[in-house]
Amino acid sequence: MANVLSTLTVPNFEAWKVKYYEGEELRQLAGCTGTQVYSADLNSNEVILVQNWESIEKFEAFSANPKLLELLEKTGVTNLKHHILE
Repeated sequence: MANVLSTLTVPNFEAWKVKYYEGEELRQLAGCTGTQVYSADLNSNEVILVQNWESIEKFEAFSANPKLLELLEKTGVTNLKHHILE
């Protein structure tokens, strides 16, 4: 089990969140077993994600997926940083 904390910036938190949840099945198939989504401050476009993965390797494979990288670009995600929690 791997826990990952990610921080990112989006143009519009509410619009981004809708798109994020549309990708739930894709994340599950890749090995994500749970997700928590937060806005860093009320009405902020700074996002904090806490995700649970079956393994670090599955997270790394998913995060390098060209389809994911294209989707991140389409939704305006910037300043993406991942932190593996132990």
